[in-house]
Amino acid sequence: MPASRTRPWTVLHPTVPAVLLALVVGGCAPAGDGGSSSDTGAEDAAARPDEPEQRQVKASPATRAGSVTARVPTAVRLPGTDRLEVVPVGTREDGLLDVPSDVDLLGWWEGSARVGDPFGSVLLAGHVDSEDEGLGPSARLLTVERGDEVEVRAGGRTTSYAVTSRRFVPLDDLGSHPRILSADGPARVTLVTCAPPFLPDEGGYQNLAVVTALPGRGAQ
Repeated sequence: MPASRTRPWTVLHPTVPAVLLALVVGGCAPAGDGGSSSDTGAEDAAARPDEPEQRQVKASPATRAGSVTARVPTAVRLPGTDRLEVVPVGTREDGLLDVPSDVDLLGWWEGSARVGDPFGSVLLAGHVDSEDEGLGPSARLLTVERGDEVEVRAGGRTTSYAVTSRRFVPLDDLGSHPRILSADGPARVTLVTCAPPFLPDEGGYQNLAVVTALPGRGAQ
């Protein structure tokens, strides 16, 4: 929203990696051939019958067990809203999150987790209103309740999340809430928008509404 209606908020951890998945299962290493042929090995074994037989083991490529595909979110449906498009956003040169100006869009911070990552926060942010467009769909975050469903579309699949908490965080106190952007903890979606009070003489909105949702029914 325009500067007269909001105050941008600072990204706490701009170095958090976007992809957090590392579920590689190690494979067996070769037993070693020592440069000897199989015929020479047989003769040595015959000459030393008391020694245990040594067999060469051929290495096979490692396989991934239980792997998942991390996907960039492309759309979100909040309780009581139509599907909203999600666009990737980064961090501006001044260190602030570059939220889309259109109130009908949400921004996915490229430094956060992706849908399908086994842990970390998928951070989605949008403006609550604008002078030109009025109240936006993100305003629904101000009133969601525990258990409400949030649907996130990513990679052609829809994943359902259940709201577990809604908090109002002072803009000046973001440093006390690192989990908003944290790469640690359970896989979750964190949705953020500006929240009252709106004080023009003090820069605009004074709070953020922070909604956390955990995976529910899975992907469809």
